Amino acid sequence: MPHGFPLFLLYLFYGLAFFSLGAAISSRDIRFSQLALARHLWLLAAFAYLHALHEWCELFFQLQPPTLPPDLLPLVQIGRRVLGLASFLCLLAFGFRLLGETRPRWRRPLLGLIGLLTLALLLTTLYNEQPLTPAGFGLTDLHIRLLFGLPAAALTGLGFLLYARTLRARNPRGARAFIGTGLLLLAYGILTGLIPSGTVLPPGIRVELLRGLSAFCILYFMMHGLQIFDTERHRQLEERLQRFAQAEKLHALGRIAAGIAHEVNNPLTNVKLNLDLLRQDIEQARPQDSWFGRLDAIARNADRAARIARDLLSISAGREAPFVPVNLNEVVERTLALVGPQQQEFDLRRRLQPELPTITGNPWKLEGVLLNLLLNAMDASSPGGLIEIVTRRDDAVLLQVIDHGSGIPEADQSHLFEPFFTTKAIGRGTGLGLAVSYAIVEQQGGRITIDSREGCGTCVTLSFPAGG
Repeated sequence: MPHGFPLFLLYLFYGLAFFSLGAAISSRDIRFSQLALARHLWLLAAFAYLHALHEWCELFFQLQPPTLPPDLLPLVQIGRRVLGLASFLCLLAFGFRLLGETRPRWRRPLLGLIGLLTLALLLTTLYNEQPLTPAGFGLTDLHIRLLFGLPAAALTGLGFLLYARTLRARNPRGARAFIGTGLLLLAYGILTGLIPSGTVLPPGIRVELLRGLSAFCILYFMMHGLQIFDTERHRQLEERLQRFAQAEKLHALGRIAAGIAHEVNNPLTNVKLNLDLLRQDIEQARPQDSWFGRLDAIARNADRAARIARDLLSISAGREAPFVPVNLNEVVERTLALVGPQQQEFDLRRRLQPELPTITGNPWKLEGVLLNLLLNAMDASSPGGLIEIVTRRDDAVLLQVIDHGSGIPEADQSHLFEPFFTTKAIGRGTGLGLAVSYAIVEQQGGRITIDSREGCGTCVTLSFPAGG
């Protein structure tokens, strides 16, 4: 038993390594992956599962000859070989497809090679003089490993090495992991295809031990390589969040478009009126002193219209800019100019601390956050309801939006910053405003907290470290 027990552990963990590889691949969510590798990984998982079963069957026969009826023993041995051949065929198919993705011109020569290997295996099986004896089964096993195990591991290893080159620029860590996987598969192919089972290599190491070690190393590198799908998924989520953030911003701007048009129209109407009056003054030769008053009014209203348009473009452009010193009081004033006449439907009060310390951030993004919070407060308040905007200095620089509206149910408060979660009616909100606002505030070194009680209103607090 001292010899049998280490052999038992060897085959047990040898098969477990491949079973774990199959589980790691099949449990990965790659349905939406755009990587070429994702379409063929199921073949590698099938190889891993089948090869694990084959090695565990080998364990059963290695430890103790099975007490089976003599007429059933050949069928079991044949099934064992078929299991090994099926696993190598899956690996060969995976290697063929992976190489086809990186080197399309190699597909026809590789298909020819696979056909020759299959023909060679058939011929050696037919000319086996004692196919149903232990010696005959051993020879068949050797041929399967040599004609299919070695080429399959070699093709797959080469495929991983070439595929790693395509990842080098985008994901260096994943490329290194696949290089390690490819090299170890080449080593495994040599140990499996060229060296018969049971061989003891100097200094007294069984070849099965080296195969098991290479299997665990393949599992290790492949686990790291599979992280490229996590990286890809994270990048896709970031891109979607950016698109949704822009959509949320446009949704908010669309709701106040009428107010913006009205706000811009007022100074432009004043400009037109003063131009008409100035023309009459000139035609009627009135004193020139009145001309300068008209021109000042025109310039003042043109500046006002331009400022409103500039603020609107800044917040809708989504442009990235370096962080600069920002005064939250100025952010409040510019955002209220965007809200326009819509604020007149509510009792909107400002309590802004004079000489408020500046913070460091992106003013356009902060205006977008405040605009979203104000629109949320208006949605939660009835016409004429009180909405307060407060800035003050505490341990940090604070900006608060306080409404006395319907509040948020306690069951919903733990989901407020989750994308697509909304308590508004269908068509009234996308469920992205607070999620995007949270990301923006965190990006600028701040924190956003929400204190709400159902029926009593909501207080949203943005806190930033003073700086700039």
